[in-house]
Amino acid sequence: WEGGEWDAFTVNISWGGIQVDDPPPLEPGDTLQVRLVMERESVEFVSTGRVVWKGPEGMGIAFDISKKTEWAALGDILHKFIKEILLKNVGKDAFEKLGAASPRLP
Repeated sequence: WEGGEWDAFTVNISWGGIQVDDPPPLEPGDTLQVRLVMERESVEFVSTGRVVWKGPEGMGIAFDISKKTEWAALGDILHKFIKEILLKNVGKDAFEKLGAASPRLP
């Protein structure tokens, strides 16, 4: 690790932060730069984060979002993530009946 980059799968994502399954050697209170990428959708979100918990199931990172552009980028990635899950699990027709509204900003 040594202050470098690492890749991990996000097992939980929300407006407040993420849970990753394979954390680097960081401890609660440590800060880091978070970069979320959905390669299939060409979407990226970058923000500062803070480790809020660490345990056997991974690590929780809270976003430190201060700019409207960061909120918009996070909204875009959450919208596309939710859309992908719904399309995969309920199908296109059911998804279109639900509507394609963007998630509300907190």
